[in-house]
Formats: sequence, structure tokens, C-alpha cells
Amino acid sequence: MDPLEEQAQEIEVLESIYPDELEKISETEFILHIKLETTPTQYIDLHIEYPPEYPEVVPLIEVDVGEKWVNPDHDEYDEDDEDEDEEEEELPGVAPALLELNQKDCLSLDKILEASAEENIGMASVFTLASTLKEEAEAIVQGKFDAAEQERVKELLRQEAEEQKKFIGTPVTVESFNEWRRKFRDEFKLDEKDHVHTVYDSKGQPKLTGREMFERGISKVDEDEELEAGVGNLKV
Repeated sequence: MDPLEEQAQEIEVLESIYPDELEKISETEFILHIKLETTPTQYIDLHIEYPPEYPEVVPLIEVDVGEKWVNPDHDEYDEDDEDEDEEEEELPGVAPALLELNQKDCLSLDKILEASAEENIGMASVFTLASTLKEEAEAIVQGKFDAAEQERVKELLRQEAEEQKKFIGTPVTVESFNEWRRKFRDEFKLDEKDHVHTVYDSKGQPKLTGREMFERGISKVDEDEELEAGVGNLKV
């Protein structure tokens, strides 16, 4: 079959499959505006140009980030589809901008389609290319979502760990207790107060209180010593 005839037949088939997505530029050039099943909804454009020898050679392929396209040749307007785009649900906790396709993604998709076109030399391949593009682009968006969700979960866990720290005290060791005790006594000047209230004996040594003497078991000994000293001083 003549290549031009094959090209015309393929475009006719594509127009029946993509009545609202195919933008015909010429008899050998067109753009497929493909809607992706993603949240939020995104579009990607597949620009195809037939070389004279196609399908015995690969078509010229260019992938680009797209937007919603309305076929001016169609009078019917799908209000339900428009409402669906406007009311689409946003993914909680994930910024839509993180999920958008970019030029780097398009270059990657270009290479995938070029490899697929090479495998299909000799046959009409645009429908296969369009299907592959949709599938691969949606996979890229899903990968972006998974990565963003993973980062969101990590951040939530980090915040939770920070909150838990508020309820976990510092383990007490002998060193940390002694340091706290020292600071506490310094703050309230307890050592100075103890010094002020201390009673000293004739030798300048701190005199024990009755309670301290009792606790140490030396109260009776002191009394006995005082009694002996008193007896020795008596004169008959």
C-alpha cells in the first residue's frame, strides 16, 4: 500500500478513537491532547509528524506538557466533564505542584516512545504510542505522589518524635543529681544559712545539736565526761 494512503487511513482511525483529542494540523501532522487519569487531572500532548516513508520509518515524535483542549470542530460541549475538572478532589497533604509533569519528564517519555516506534516499524503505530504515553505519564505522576507521600509521612513522624521528647525526662545519674543539688543549694544559699545557725564550742569546732548527738550515740558519753569533770572540781 502507498505510504500516503496508509497515513490517511491511520489518521481516519485515530479521529474515530480520539474525536475530542486529535488536533489536525495538516494531512501529515497532528497533535493528540491526552487526558491523564491522575489527581489532579493533567494533560500531555503527543505531536506526530509523518515522514514520506512512514510507516516504513519511525514518525517524528515530540511530547510536551499539555492542557485541556476543546475541539473547535465540535459543537457539542460536555458540561459534566468541565464540572469534573473543576470539582476534582485534591490529595491531602500533597501540594499539586509536586505532581506536575515537567520538561525533564517529557524528554524521558520521548525516549520511551522512540524506542517503541522502532519496535513497530512497518505498521501504523500511533495508537500504540499514544497508549504507551498515557500509561508511562501516569506512572511518572504516581511516582511523584509516592515520593511526596513518603516525605510527608517522614515529616509527621519527625514532628511526633519531637512532641514525645516533651514527655521524656532526662535519666538521673549520681553526677546529674549532685550537680542539681549543688545548683539548688547555691540558688537558695542553703550553705550560708547553715553556717549562720551553727553553734561553735570553745575550740572553734561546730557544736552538734542534741538530735545530732543522739543520732551519733555520743550524747551520753559527753554527759559522763562532764559529770566526771564536775566531780573532780569538787572540794571537800
